[in-house]
Amino acid sequence: IFFLAIKKTFRRKGYGSKVLKDITSKYSNNYRIYLLAENPDIESDNKLERISRINFYKHNGLTMSDEVVIEYGVNYRVLYFTKPVQKEEFIASMKYLLGDDFFYKYYVHNVK
Repeated sequence: IFFLAIKKTFRRKGYGSKVLKDITSKYSNNYRIYLLAENPDIESDNKLERISRINFYKHNGLTMSDEVVIEYGVNYRVLYFTKPVQKEEFIASMKYLLGDDFFYKYYVHNVK
């Protein structure tokens, strides 16, 4: 899952959970499902929001791994559904999604 957002006025009404349930039920047999969420262990102005996001994902069946990815200075944790994903696998998937030109020109220098 590259990006998941629910408009503020529709949050806490079950739409996000429905989206995740639809994705996992349709694709989890053939694809690995994972995403990044801002690391809740890092002190920040939005720490409670980060914790709330992680709890939402956990409530919907994802597991937070120990893997940390830093993109453009933002510290993320990798969450997955059913099978853990290593940091190297995540970066390889980004290379596939972005294509070689964009990946090597813009992305690879800004991820750790």
